[in-house]
Parts: sequence; C-alpha cells; structure tokens
Amino acid sequence: LHTSGDRRIRIVDLETEDTVAIPIRADHWSITDGAWSPDGRMFAVMLGYKSPIRYAIGVMQLDGRTELVVEDSVLLGSPQWSAEGDAIYYM
Repeated sequence: LHTSGDRRIRIVDLETEDTVAIPIRADHWSITDGAWSPDGRMFAVMLGYKSPIRYAIGVMQLDGRTELVVEDSVLLGSPQWSAEGDAIYYM
C-alpha cells in the first residue's frame, strides 16, 4: 500500500506487480491502519476528516469504490475483519 502525492492509494501485488490506483476523496485528510478482507478483494481503513473533525472506518474495493461502515467524532481503532469476512471489528 502506498499513498501517492496525486491523492490516490496504489495497491501493488508483489508477485505480479499489478497495480490498482484508488482515488482518495478530497475530504479525507488521513488514511491509516488498513486490513485486507480474507478473500483479498476489499481493504478496510481508518479515515480522518478535517472539518468537522471526525473519523470513519471505510471499505475500499479494488474497482475504486469506497463505502463507509461507521463514522464518529471520536478516534476509532484499527479495523480488523472477521475470519469469514462478513464483519469488521474496531475499538
């Protein structure tokens, strides 16, 4: 995972060197603490917003779609997937 200056997250497969670039929305000022889903098709991350200050857990798909799972005004913990990949845990 690499966050580039052009506001994209680039995910690189180290075996094949295939790369997927996922656009980062302008209101995301931080993206941290990622975890792959068990099937390797989704990436859960903690998102931070500047104005108003709030935090979210989002799921990024390899086609570039991002879906918010939860949002709060307090700092959320690192997302972790359930073994089945049907739930995301955080503190």
